Amino acid sequence: MPLNPPNCGASIMGPSSLNLHYHGTNTSPTCHSDEVIKTIINSGQTFQYDVAFPADEPPGLYWYHPHVHGQLEQALQGGVAGSIVVDGIENVQPAVSGLRQRILIVRDQEVPGKPAPAATFRPGTSP
Repeated sequence: MPLNPPNCGASIMGPSSLNLHYHGTNTSPTCHSDEVIKTIINSGQTFQYDVAFPADEPPGLYWYHPHVHGQLEQALQGGVAGSIVVDGIENVQPAVSGLRQRILIVRDQEVPGKPAPAATFRPGTSP
């Protein structure tokens, strides 16, 4: 897609527009990387990200998510998010060396009709 300065991508936002933000990382806030203010990608259009993580990116668990304001929640609930693992945490915290890695993503999602829970449960109590 040709650029339309000062925009990166489309110049008009639609109901299915999105972009991606690499949350917590030290990636460049430039077009085709981690620029979220002027980057708009619309349904049916092609856009290529070229994101470079610095060689000294701190190890840990990060996440990516859409960042088009006003449409963020719908995109997140639709599944446009995920985890990014930067290896090397054992070099910072040797106590975790040799542990098996597990990633669990928990999302809060509205249930149509907002049904009441079957029972009340509080942490530290039995259901």
